[in-house]
Amino acid sequence: MAARKRVEDTYGLESLPPVDDWEWGFMHGKLSALRWVLGEEWDFLDT
Repeated sequence: MAARKRVEDTYGLESLPPVDDWEWGFMHGKLSALRWVLGEEWDFLDT
């Protein structure tokens, strides 16, 4: 918890990764598309 507080204080909450399920899904969708463009299998969900 101390490390989390230190990161939040250093970078601010607005700079940290998404926090709700929709934003996580959106980010993983973009990463999946990027991996596909770079030659990985499309259905490989370990992004």
